[in-house]
Amino acid sequence: MKRIQITSKNSKDPDQNPYVLLETVFNAEGSDKSLLRFPLPQLLAENETAWLNDEEFGRETLSGMNPCVIKALKQFPPTSSLDPNVYGPATALEDKHILPNLEGLTVQEALKQKRLFTVDYHDVFMPYLERINSQDGGKAYAPRSVFFYTKEGTMKPVAIELSVPPPKGSTSAIRRVFTPPAAGSAQNDYSWELAKIHASSVDFGYHELITHWLRSHAVMEPIIIASNRQLSRLHPIFTLLSPCFKNTMNINAIARQTLINANNNY
Repeated sequence: MKRIQITSKNSKDPDQNPYVLLETVFNAEGSDKSLLRFPLPQLLAENETAWLNDEEFGRETLSGMNPCVIKALKQFPPTSSLDPNVYGPATALEDKHILPNLEGLTVQEALKQKRLFTVDYHDVFMPYLERINSQDGGKAYAPRSVFFYTKEGTMKPVAIELSVPPPKGSTSAIRRVFTPPAAGSAQNDYSWELAKIHASSVDFGYHELITHWLRSHAVMEPIIIASNRQLSRLHPIFTLLSPCFKNTMNINAIARQTLINANNNY
């Protein structure tokens, strides 16, 4: 195999150094043993524990990998479409859980001003949790996260409810509500941080299967097939869509074999 010699970093002229892009990815000097070099995010460069901040949790909910699911709360406490005879009451959330973080507003005032939002995976995940948690090492919850839009313009989490299906012999799900520690108080445990991690974990799983796979990759398949069958390759619409088709069918085929197959071979 022919070796590619990457020129000095001082040579930034693309005509003299066609591998400038590679230099920005690979460390040609060899001082860093990692394969890829990525700059530390500015947020972590300034504060390595910034990811623990509630405001950062809210920011990532809006501008992170899966902002498609957050929606305004229409009523509080939230309702559920699941059978109450099987899962019991819809929620354990109460006004008292979020009132301390509403900047003096009542719950109804916050709803009326459209300052309460939610990411609600309760009904989506609850029917599958027994199967998920029966796997070795499985431990997941059906989470609800409630956010408040502050005067500073940040989205702050004010409550997270984690639920699991009813135990055998019971007709009521097990629910627990977590809230941010009071300002100025010494936090003796990491229950609130763990609740945020569980909520983020479920959000990631939903993003990968529903938002990413189903609503992006899978939805594109019939469009790709129809375009190739019905449009000339010289058609301007085909030319416009062609970059969106690159490798999609191959990627989807591999995904069916490894990521989402029934035997869980991945």
